[in-house]
Amino acid sequence: MIAPGVALQDIAIISAFVGVYALISARLATTIISAPMLFIGFGLLMGHDGLGVLELNIENERVHFLVEITLVMVLFNDAALIDWGVLRRNGSTPARLLGIGLPLTIVLGILAALLLGNALTLAEACLIAVILAPTDAALSQGVVIDNRVPNRIRQSLSVESGLNDGIVTPLVTVFLAAAAGEATHDGFQMSFALKEIAYGAGIGIGVGILAAVIAGRALRAGWISEDFARIGVAAVPVFVFALSTVVEGNAFIAAFVAGIVYGNVARNENLHYFEFSEQASQLLMIATFVIFGAVFVGDAIDHLTWQIALYSVLSLAVIRPVSVAVSMLWSGFQPSTVAFMGWFGPRGLASIVFAFMVLEKEILATHEIIFRVVAWTVFLSAVVHGLTAQFGVRWYARHADALAADPSTPEGRQASDLSTSRVRVFGTSRPKV
Repeated sequence: MIAPGVALQDIAIISAFVGVYALISARLATTIISAPMLFIGFGLLMGHDGLGVLELNIENERVHFLVEITLVMVLFNDAALIDWGVLRRNGSTPARLLGIGLPLTIVLGILAALLLGNALTLAEACLIAVILAPTDAALSQGVVIDNRVPNRIRQSLSVESGLNDGIVTPLVTVFLAAAAGEATHDGFQMSFALKEIAYGAGIGIGVGILAAVIAGRALRAGWISEDFARIGVAAVPVFVFALSTVVEGNAFIAAFVAGIVYGNVARNENLHYFEFSEQASQLLMIATFVIFGAVFVGDAIDHLTWQIALYSVLSLAVIRPVSVAVSMLWSGFQPSTVAFMGWFGPRGLASIVFAFMVLEKEILATHEIIFRVVAWTVFLSAVVHGLTAQFGVRWYARHADALAADPSTPEGRQASDLSTSRVRVFGTSRPKV
C-alpha cells in the first residue's frame, strides 16, 4: 500500500513524463532549455500551485526517503569516480575552489544571511550558508561537456561539484544541531550530531573497504556475472544508507566516505561497473527535481519577500563569483576564465535534500524562512544557469581559443584525467574530466 504523498498516479505521471522526455532528449539538448529546468517546471505545473494533478506531500516520509536516497547514490558515485591520487598530484585548481573558494562562499553566505533580519540566529545564518554552498553541474550541463571549454576548466568545475556536497555535509549536520539546540536550550542536540558524523564516517570506511575487497576477489575468481556486478555496485550505497539509519549515523557522510574508500581500493578492478548505479541515481534525480518543482517552488513563489530575493541574487551573482575570484588569485588564469568559473556554480540536488532536513526540524522558529531561501535560490539558479549555459560557453570560447592553444597558460595545460569511468549528466554520458 503506497502512503499518501506517493500515490500511484504520481508515479504514473512522472514515469510518463520521463518517457516523453527520453524520446526528445537529444533534440532538447541543442536548446537553451536544460533538463532540470524542464523537470522543475513540470513539477510546478502539475503540483498543488498548478493544475493540482500531482498529490505529492512534503510531509510524507516516503517523499523524504526518495530525496535522501538520491543524494546518497550521487555522493557515493561522485566520490568513488574520483582518483584521489591523481587529484592530489594534479588538482591545484579544484583544490583552490574547494580549499579557498568553498570556505569563503560559506563566510560570505553567513554575512549575507544576516541581511534577512533579526529573525535569524547566527547558527541559522550559518545553516543557510552551508546548505547553499555546494554546486551541481547538472544544472548547467552544457558547460562541463562542451569541448570548446578547456579541459582543465571543465575538469575543475566537475570535480568541485562532485566533492563539495560531501564536504559540507558534516557542517550542515553541526549547524542544524546548533540551531535546534539554541531553539530548545538542549546541548544534547550537538552531541548527537557529532555521534552521527562519527558513526557515518566509521560505516563508510568499513563498508567501503569490505565491499571493494570482496567484490575484487569475486571478480578475479570469476564468480560475478557482468549484470550482477553492476547491480552489486548500486547496492553498496543503498546498504550504507540502511545501516546508517539503523545505527543513527549520518547516511550522507557514510555514503561519501564509502565512495572515497571503495573507489580507491577498487580503482583498477571494478569501477567500470558503475554504469547502472549512475543511471539509477539519474532517474532518482529526475524524480527529485519534479518533487522540488511541485512542492518547494510553488510555496516559495507564494511567500517571496525582498529579503529572500536579495539573498538569492547575492548568492548566485556576488558570493560565488567573489569567492572564486579570490581563490584564483595568483593562479595565472585570465579574468575571462575566472568570471566563467565564478558564474557557473549552480545550486541543486544537495541544497534541496538539506532543505528537507531543515523542514524536519519544526522546533526551529525560522525553518520555513530557511526552506524558502533555499527553494528560491535553487529555482533561480536552475533558470538562470540553464538559460545562460550555451551563451556562456560561446562567449568564453571566443576568449579561450587562443589560451587553450598555448601550453604556457594554465588554460592550455592539459590536466590529467581524474576518473577512469563515466558520470551522469542528464541525457548525456560524459567522461568525468
